[in-house]
Amino acid sequence: MAIYITGDTHGGFQRFGSKYFPQQKEMSREDYVIITGDFGGLWDGGQKDQHWLDWLEEKPFTTLFVDGNHENFGLLDALPEKEWNGGRVHAARDHVLHLMRGQVFHFGGLTWFTMGGAASHDIQDGILDPAAPDFERQYWLMRRMRSMFRVKGVSWWAEDFLRKRMLHSGFPFLMHRATNSPRTACAEFAAALLFVQPQTVDVCEKFQQPHGSA
Repeated sequence: MAIYITGDTHGGFQRFGSKYFPQQKEMSREDYVIITGDFGGLWDGGQKDQHWLDWLEEKPFTTLFVDGNHENFGLLDALPEKEWNGGRVHAARDHVLHLMRGQVFHFGGLTWFTMGGAASHDIQDGILDPAAPDFERQYWLMRRMRSMFRVKGVSWWAEDFLRKRMLHSGFPFLMHRATNSPRTACAEFAAALLFVQPQTVDVCEKFQQPHGSA
């Protein structure tokens, strides 16, 4: 069994072509490629999205991903949901699976805790609401000023941020694993996918002390 981990594909999956990833010739559905955030394969629901999802489905391996802070959460949440190897997933295709937040999975001889999402880093100048009466004027003004902003429901979704309820299902597991285990340094995370080995655990304080609105 092989497991490869990458991140930030943003809807561009050329790195998984056989020219750049020849190892796939020896892979099967029991081998995994994990994208740790900013998958971007469901962005506008158009033909490009469908083409790349079909393309990934035709690969010999199984593609797994956690969400980042550049995802269309409306499309993600509309996908069929099912149980897979102990946790909940959204199925973009039979073998292209979104590992949902706060879940615990068992595959590849390891136990995995998944937590996607992060505060957006490119909204310093605000988030525009298309329903606002002056949206058009504000949008083009900010474009001309090269402002750092996004548009609600188009390039930004409130689900970027973590909520307490997202931690509830996986939090007891982390606490169980953390008992009598050393704590290691905790860094700010973009889209985190942590695997937990039997004797050690790297648990972020954000998970040990959940915060934010419910």
